[in-house]
This record gives sequence, C-alpha cells and structure tokens, in this order.
Amino acid sequence: MSTSQYAPDRSYGMFIDNQWVDAESGETIESINPATGEVLTRIPSGTAADVDRAVQAAQRAFAGWRATTVTERANALNRIADLLEADAERFAVLESLDVGKPIRESRVLDVPIAIDHFRYFAGVIVDRLTG
Repeated sequence: MSTSQYAPDRSYGMFIDNQWVDAESGETIESINPATGEVLTRIPSGTAADVDRAVQAAQRAFAGWRATTVTERANALNRIADLLEADAERFAVLESLDVGKPIRESRVLDVPIAIDHFRYFAGVIVDRLTG
C-alpha cells in the first residue's frame, strides 16, 4: 500500500448546495490516524446552522430531483458505484488510514460492499417502481 500516493487532502469541506463549503463557524475537527497518531486531514465541525443550510439546499433541489425518472435515478446511483469502483484502491487506503484497520478489509469488504449497495438500490428502485 503506497499511502503517499493516496494521501488525503489537507482539509475537506461539506458538500452543500452543490459546492464544497466550510462550517459556518469555521471550526474543524482533526481526523487522526489511530495507528500513528498523526493528523490525516481536517474536516468541518458542522453545527445546527450547517444542518439548516443543508436542509434548505436539499429542499430547493427536491423539485428537480422529483422530476427525474426512475431510470435517471438508477443511473445516478450506478454512476456513483462506477466512480467508487474506478478509484477503489484510493478509497480502501483512505478508509484503512482513517480507522486503523488492515488494508485487506477495506479492499475486500468495505469498498466493494459500498459499491454493491449503490448498485443494489439502483436495481431496487427500478424493480419496485416499474415492475
């Protein structure tokens, strides 16, 4: 595992209203590698105000999402699965660094299961809503 090749960004934002944003407070939380004690990255420390901002954005987006077809929704879920699969090794490394678990577990279980869940629910919505 080449962790430097997949090193996390120095910080991340919250994805709200189709953009990456900091917490309204500007506060962050350190994500610590439990194996080394080193800071991996910083993530926003969201508050109730950030939740409200996200809920308002979701409510605005709902009309557009509501207008999508079952097939479009299934395609969106399958696209997420495809993107995860295309970068599976990176996700496995980052998961292992973040939680301190063996890379094999992330490669064989965590990431493939996440991919499978997106594909499964893409199929479920098509089956239940069209059949």
